[in-house]
Amino acid sequence: MWIKRLVLKNFGVFTDHTFSFKPGLNIIYGPNEAGKSTIFDAIESAFFRRIKSKRRYKGEVKLWLVLPEGEEIEVKKQRPAWLKTVDLELFENIYFVRTGEIEFVKETQFLENLKAKLLNVSGLYEAKNRLVSALGKSLKSLGERYTRAGELNQELEATERMLKELQTKKEEYLEIRHLEKKRQELEEERKRLEEERAILVQKQKLITQSHQKRTLLERYKQCQQALQVKQDIIALEQKLASLAAFTEEDGTRLEKLQEEQKSLHQEAIYLEQQSNEIKNQLEDKKERLKTLEQEKRAYDLEQEKKFLHAKQYAQFNQEDAQKLLNLTEKKTYLADAKEKAATKLKTYKQQLTTLTESLTQAETQLAHTQKAYKGCRWQVGLGGSLLLISLVAAFWQPWTLVGAGIGIGWMILWGYKWKRLKQTLNRYQKEIEHCKLQLELENTHLNTLEQEIEKYISEIENITQTINQMCQQVGVVDIAAYQAALKEKTSIEKELQRLGQQLEMLDKQILAFKEEIKVEEERYQILRAKQKTCANKLKAVEREIVQILNQVGVSAISIFFNQLEEKKHLQAQLKALENRLPSFDPKEEMAVLERKLAQFKDVPDKIAGADKTETTLEEVQSRLENITNEIGTLQGIIKEKLQTLGQSEAEVLNQLYQVETAYEALKTERQEWLLVYKVLLEMERRVEKQLLHILEKQASDWFSFITQGQYDGLSFQDGHLFARKGKEICGVEALSTGTKDQLYLAARLAMAQEMAKNRFFLLLDDPFLTCDKERTMRLLAVLKEFSQRCQILLATKDEWLKEQASKEANVIELTPLTQ
Repeated sequence: MWIKRLVLKNFGVFTDHTFSFKPGLNIIYGPNEAGKSTIFDAIESAFFRRIKSKRRYKGEVKLWLVLPEGEEIEVKKQRPAWLKTVDLELFENIYFVRTGEIEFVKETQFLENLKAKLLNVSGLYEAKNRLVSALGKSLKSLGERYTRAGELNQELEATERMLKELQTKKEEYLEIRHLEKKRQELEEERKRLEEERAILVQKQKLITQSHQKRTLLERYKQCQQALQVKQDIIALEQKLASLAAFTEEDGTRLEKLQEEQKSLHQEAIYLEQQSNEIKNQLEDKKERLKTLEQEKRAYDLEQEKKFLHAKQYAQFNQEDAQKLLNLTEKKTYLADAKEKAATKLKTYKQQLTTLTESLTQAETQLAHTQKAYKGCRWQVGLGGSLLLISLVAAFWQPWTLVGAGIGIGWMILWGYKWKRLKQTLNRYQKEIEHCKLQLELENTHLNTLEQEIEKYISEIENITQTINQMCQQVGVVDIAAYQAALKEKTSIEKELQRLGQQLEMLDKQILAFKEEIKVEEERYQILRAKQKTCANKLKAVEREIVQILNQVGVSAISIFFNQLEEKKHLQAQLKALENRLPSFDPKEEMAVLERKLAQFKDVPDKIAGADKTETTLEEVQSRLENITNEIGTLQGIIKEKLQTLGQSEAEVLNQLYQVETAYEALKTERQEWLLVYKVLLEMERRVEKQLLHILEKQASDWFSFITQGQYDGLSFQDGHLFARKGKEICGVEALSTGTKDQLYLAARLAMAQEMAKNRFFLLLDDPFLTCDKERTMRLLAVLKEFSQRCQILLATKDEWLKEQASKEANVIELTPLTQ
């Protein structure tokens, strides 16, 4: 199918114009605003009665097509069956490339529609869409990205909410049962507590009487104790009279003296330890000072030896060593250069011998060739003579012409040989000249190398003499001995530096030790004075202690304090007994108590659990009140819950069973639909793989050709287009604008070919804007090949592109004058 003719009347810039097209490649050439895009919009308008361009046109468009069978039709009167299955969006995505709009519109949706049309899988997508409507966000488990809830999920959620409500009601009824049971248990507990309270009240009365009896007995006992206190007071007053000499003032003074004695004694011990320690430290430091002074004398002696040793190497220095090393390296370099030159000289001598032999051989061959050349020339002369004689004799005897033929043959035979020998002779002469020239060159090189070797030998001898002189001046045999002596000098200098640092450090240590010894001696003298003062104070304290003890008639401080402590204890006992002494007469009180105790003769002195009876009674009373209140509260809660539920328990349980069954059925249904959707996904994957197999190979070959092999091809993945480079997959966003346009164009060509086989045409409105000239030529080559299977209308403003395509294309030129 191809477009044959287009007639425009008052359409855009065209008032009345007819365009004729041919099968294959058609070039529409013209500058901007010449009407190239208008022609394409007119073709699209003829097919679909509308266009995707933002421009708005009026006027009339007529379009004639030639069908694959050869029939010519007008699109306005008869629409081809093939175009009925192609909508405007598909047409724009495959068959029409607008300027700067080579990418697919709604890429993912378009590729799905393309798969449906190419592989007849519209039923699969319809089933998939129905499942999406039902399952929605449940498809996330299969990797799908849907946010809608889905009809089945909504039904499940509604059923789940109803199920939760019924389960809540069921739990309410269970709670009511539990509350009723608890109320009955509380009623039984209240009855038991009322019985327990009556028993405790009776026991409380008996406990009160027992308590009164114990009180009377306790009072009687106190009266007996009061009589005993009077007797004890008299005994204590007698003991205190014997301890009157022991006073608090003497005790306080003794304590202070004892503390002072202890402190002075500890101070004396501490001062003794400090003085001994300082004395030991002084002795140690003096010994260490002697050691350091001996060590310094040893270092001084070693330093003097090293100075004497260093003088032996004073004339060795690093500059001369480096100079010797440089001379040695230069000598080694010259020796290597001499060896290389000698090797080269040997090679030149061998080449000279070979050239001499070649020259001798060539001269010999030249002599033989010259001899043969002279013989051939004589034979040619002989043939000429025979020819001349035969021609002269033919005037008289015609048969002599046979001799002329023989003469001509003889001349031709020996003349050809003579010519060959002359060529050989020239070749040998050139070869001899070449050999002589080569011999001269080789002799020149030989002389140069011999001079160079002599120069190397002279320089090596000079360097050797210089090295020997430098070594003799310092008294060494060779450079190795010089370096060893220099190394020894460096080692001695480092050792001297180390010894100087060590001596400096020893001087500092000796000075520090002397200062420390002086300070320690001063401290020792101060401590000795403190020891003497402490001893005098200790003796004075001991004399005062003895004086106080003699006054009270005891021999030790501990005895004094024991007696004083006993006196204090007796005074405290006396005071305590005086406080306990009653103001009443104990004998009269005891008589009254005996009469009262006779009334509680039958009451027991002690009742088991009496101390807990009152507390237990209060607890029972409190629990009884709490239980009564709790029973009332439970009855109110049960009544309120029954009113709120509004359904019987049997109705709730029956409805709960039905909803649970329905909920499980919906979950099973959703799981089954998920499995079905998974199967559909697998089918779609296989369909996509089949489509990729159809499209990718041809499109990849074109794309690789256009990019000169920079990319291996293209691929379709997850509804998007990618470029392949080895194992790397590149998205269109990572490509340059030109490469991206070429990728989409290759994909469009493959899709167009697969969609309609040979029943299609392509409209290309300046598709090469982002391409350089080289890639444009490659794209043009692809389009030329492609135009053998379909019609291509290519619009361009580039004159060089028109010139390149004019030999194989139908060119339609537009100018602003045609508008």
